Order: sequence, then C-alpha cells, then structure tokens
Amino acid sequence: MEFGFYWRTTYNRSGPPNSEITQRCSSTPFGQSAAPACSLGCMVRSLSSAIAARVVTRGDTSAMSLLAQVMAMLGGPGLPERLPSEPFQLLCEWFDHAQRLKTVPNPNAMVLATSTLDGRPSARVVLCKELRADLGAVVFYTNFESRKAHELESNPHAAVVFHFDSSGHQARVEGVVERLSDEDANAYFASRAMLSKLGAWASRQSQPIGSRVELAQRVIDAMHALRISPMTVLAAAVGGEPIAIPRPPHWGGYRLVARRVELWTSAHGRLHDRAEWTRPANGNLWSAQRLQP
Repeated sequence: MEFGFYWRTTYNRSGPPNSEITQRCSSTPFGQSAAPACSLGCMVRSLSSAIAARVVTRGDTSAMSLLAQVMAMLGGPGLPERLPSEPFQLLCEWFDHAQRLKTVPNPNAMVLATSTLDGRPSARVVLCKELRADLGAVVFYTNFESRKAHELESNPHAAVVFHFDSSGHQARVEGVVERLSDEDANAYFASRAMLSKLGAWASRQSQPIGSRVELAQRVIDAMHALRISPMTVLAAAVGGEPIAIPRPPHWGGYRLVARRVELWTSAHGRLHDRAEWTRPANGNLWSAQRLQP
C-alpha cells in the first residue's frame, strides 16, 4: 500500500505532462505504420484517478495489479527503490560497464563545464581517467595553460556530465576542483603514448597557430629541446625501444571533489528515474532524494 501512495502523491505533484511526447503501444518503431499512436502521459492520467482511489483501499489487489502494469509500461529497472547512502559506487558500476561494452571509442568521455568569475560558461569533452569512490571525486588531466585551466584557477567550481547512451544512464557531478600532486601527475604521464607526451611539450594549448605544419615543427622543436633524436622517435613509433619523456611543468591533473551528484536512468514517455545526492563542503555524509523527471 505504501508503494501505491507514493505513486499517487508523486503523480499529482508532477503537473501536466509534455504533450509532445508520444509513444506507440507496440514494439513498432515510432514513425512506422502500425497500431494508432497514443500518449503514455495520457494513459497515465486516465488511469491515475482510478488507481489513487482504489490503491488506498485496504486489500484491493486489482488496483495494485493495475499500478504494476503502469509501472511496467514505464520501463526499468531504474534506480534502486531504496537509494544508496552515497552515489559513487553506483556511478563506478555504470562507468565500468561502459568500459566493458566499449560501444563508443571513448566510453570515459565526459563534458566538463567551467566558468569565468563573471559567470561566462564554457564546456568541452575531456576524458575521465579515474573515479575515486573513497573521495567522491572525478580525475582528469590537462594543460595548465589552457582556457579551462585558467578558468578553474580563477573559479574552482565546475561540473561534469557522463552520458552512457547505450545503457540509458546519465550522471552529473558538481563540485570544486583541486590540483593533483606532482607524484600523481608524473605517474599518469608516464603511462601516456609517446606522441601524446611530445604533444604536451609542443602545444601551447588554446593559443593561436598558423598551420598544421607549424604544429609539426613545434613537435620537432620539442624533440630537440628534450635532446631526443627524431629518428629514435620514429623508430619507437613503430615498435622500437620506448623513450623516457618527462612531464612538462605546465601539464598535470585535477580532482573534482563532488558536492552534488545526480544519477538518471531512462524510461518510456520521458518519465525517467532521477535522484540527487548532496553533501556540505568538507563533509562526507550524503543526503539523497528522488527527483521528478
């Protein structure tokens, strides 16, 4: 009975559904000729009054059955009915699942949004290199001379979005960034591909450049500055002996320590399952609540 009461109160507060969202009551893809189109939102509206009146009646199993059918139409399984006490374990499961599926070239891609002090936002796709469930943090690396780094240094508040489209999941993480230690940055830099290491030395990220030829010349200049023979580099590129290249001082990592996390799973009729977790600055205890879609 408690489940039915939750449905009634949640629906009655949700307001009128989006009339543009229409689904077919069959497995036929939208846009093909099949059974007449019907609005899932309309179906829920037409059933909700009867459900609300009957579910609260003790022992009315038919109403519970009707509620279960509507819930089945929404799709699932969604988020756990009882929300976890913290969000990062579930986010890590989604992230690891995306790495295993690898339905896209960079399943660890995320959108990083930053802002200037006067509120001018910018966003770009970067790669998440680590999720720290113990800290509730997201790790990424960049050039400290880039636009995003300049914005993060002046305004450390940032947000990232993961979209795991193939599994119907989305995650939003908001918080404050802090620089990683030199030790952490050195360890990750050592794992990078050779050309990526040279590129970190050659590129003045976000600064204008005249041509790709000029960029290639800057790579050669970086080789000379590092006293690395271009022939040695070319040999290493085709499987020769790896070359030790140090990390440039203007390159390193950031840790986005979350203060708010929202996890989202897709459902039919845009009646998605959403929940948010928040914690105070320098706090470890999360508060969780479900959100209407």
